[in-house]
Amino acid sequence: MGINVNKDEDVNLFKVGYMASVVCTLDELKPEAMRNLGQKYHEITLEMAVSLESVE
Repeated sequence: MGINVNKDEDVNLFKVGYMASVVCTLDELKPEAMRNLGQKYHEITLEMAVSLESVE
């Protein structure tokens, strides 16, 4: 999983001590893709939330 942000300054939200929550779904692959990738599902990130204050 990578971090993509809409605004460059949002990169500063990703710091040690801050909490990030990620909601993902599993998308079932078609048989041909299963053979090519060697897996049955592909994980897709739906939403990500980052705390605005440190949780430590």
